[in-house]
Order: sequence, then C-alpha cells, then structure tokens
Amino acid sequence: MTARTHIGPEIDIAPLALGCNVFGWTADRDASFAVLDAFTAGGGDFLDTADGYSHWVPSNAGGESERIIGEWLASRGVRDHVVVATKVSSHPEFLGLSGANVRAAAVASARTTEQLQALLASLRLELGVDELRTLDLGAVAEN
Repeated sequence: MTARTHIGPEIDIAPLALGCNVFGWTADRDASFAVLDAFTAGGGDFLDTADGYSHWVPSNAGGESERIIGEWLASRGVRDHVVVATKVSSHPEFLGLSGANVRAAAVASARTTEQLQALLASLRLELGVDELRTLDLGAVAEN
C-alpha cells in the first residue's frame, strides 16, 4: 500500500484498517499473530479494536483483542510502525458514549489524577506502546 491518510498531527496511516474483534475469540493467539503478520507485510499499519472485544464469549471478560495486539506488538518490534485505535463503551459494565459514562469507566479504575496517570501508563505498558493519545468525549458531547 502506498497511499497514506492523514489522521492527526504526525500520524499518517494506510487507507485500510484491520478490524481485530475476532482476536481472542474465533481467532486464537497464533491465528491472530498470522493475520497481523500478513496485514503488516502487505503494508497495513492501522489496527481497530475496542475495550469490550470479546466479552460476549462465555469464558472472556473483554480486552482479549487488546491483549493479543499488545503481545504481538512486543514480539514483532513494530510499535513505532503501527497505529492502534481502541474504542470505549462496548464493555458490559460501561455501555454508551456519554461523557459521564466514559468518565465513570475511568473513575472505576482511577480515583485520583495520579491514579489515572498510572492507569494510562499501565495501558501503555500492556499495549506495548510509548505513547497513548486520548480523546475527551465529554468535550465532544458538550459541543
């Protein structure tokens, strides 16, 4: 893929995203790694996931896709070459995109600003990335 799409300051991606909702569900770790390897070998660099993937499977709690992506990023050394977009609101405990709901999901994990910063640092480590960009949905909802 040679075409690029500009999505933000210093972020350009290939025009095709890989939906990763099957990772940890119908695609186990090895199958997911093979899909990710083939996608990036073909020039792909934009992965789409969500906090609730794949909570609907009886033995899963949600977050399985992110965990597999994080393991793959760490094992392949491609952290600086792949953009991971994850969404909130699909986890069964925090449904919806209202600013209040997104804040409630964050507060459930972090009671103070320091704890929120620690949570973001933990997410960066879990995903194996150096940078984590966030969107303030409360500001979006108010406009």
